[in-house]
Amino acid sequence: MTTTPPPPPAAPSVPAVDQALTERCEDHGQFLAGLIAAGTLDSVGQPDRLPTQLWPDLPDDAVEAIFGVGLAVGYRARGFVEHPRFTREALQRFHAALADAGYTGMARLAARSANTLPPGPTPDPGEHPADSELDTARDGGRP
Repeated sequence: MTTTPPPPPAAPSVPAVDQALTERCEDHGQFLAGLIAAGTLDSVGQPDRLPTQLWPDLPDDAVEAIFGVGLAVGYRARGFVEHPRFTREALQRFHAALADAGYTGMARLAARSANTLPPGPTPDPGEHPADSELDTARDGGRP
């Protein structure tokens, strides 16, 4: 009795290899980013000194003023997340305005955020999709 050996496994597709290697690179990049973040904190000693890493040549009061503006921006961004008022279309308008003004990096970020939202109005995070369904339960029974 003769048996034929099984065929060799098919080579993985280019998209599959690309995805696996891309994910590996991103994972390694995140690991390195964590080490850099830890090293940055270690170099200044405490978190409230981190802004001085961005502007080491500026006086502390100037760094605090810049950092204060950043805190205000972060606070506003938090509000946008908690109470979304930006639809995909609105973010696309912001993208166009930023790009037209030459702010290509910020435009890219607005476009990325726009591309993560579904088209149409952004749902209220306090609502559940079933909240808009009609009550179909019969008296004393199940729907």
